Amino acid sequence: MRQTTNLAWPTTPFGASQRPFGKSRPMLAALTLTTAGDGRLLSAGMAYLACDSTRTLALNGTHGQVLRFGYEVMTLDRDEPAEVLAREVDARLVACRREAKYLGGHDLAGDLEGLAKHAEGGRHVPGIDSVGELWADRTRKGRAVARMVDTAHDPVPSALDLDEACMIARLHSHHIGEPSTRATITEALCVALIAARHTGRYDWAKMLDLDDIVTEAAWDQLTKEE
Repeated sequence: MRQTTNLAWPTTPFGASQRPFGKSRPMLAALTLTTAGDGRLLSAGMAYLACDSTRTLALNGTHGQVLRFGYEVMTLDRDEPAEVLAREVDARLVACRREAKYLGGHDLAGDLEGLAKHAEGGRHVPGIDSVGELWADRTRKGRAVARMVDTAHDPVPSALDLDEACMIARLHSHHIGEPSTRATITEALCVALIAARHTGRYDWAKMLDLDDIVTEAAWDQLTKEE
């Protein structure tokens, strides 16, 4: 499995010595999955945003907007079984459920069910299973458990199509829907920002160009593939 990331942390992104934004900053995490036309699982993307507990962080929406965020893309090698990726995503969801302040996904319920089926031998997948249960009742609040946000259903107005959801949220990208590492990073960031706006952690008035933001954050990784 190939991994593309700007993070210097191990599998769990929330270890105190590994946080890219400082120990005291709450984090919002977002998950996206990419599948082939036949439903075959190809990759998963994670984006991480630092939040503030007491105020909304404003983005100015100017060209070349710099936004500091963490990302990682996990891509299956050719003929590699989907269970490999399912295990990696499960490990991250175990951490996100307890350590993140918010966890975002776009119409994620079906994806979580599919991931659970991909798990090796139908074994217990604690992260996928527990997040799936929380996803079914996102209004339920639990102590020391991330708040779940489905960006296809929770914001008003909402949209099942991610490209349309981006436009509603004043986010712009030419790459959403492409089968590429850049697109996976962009989609995860898009979901993270929509979730951050819905929860009042981030806001912006002008259109944000996600392509500029991703290029600024990931140029050294992306140039290896372009």
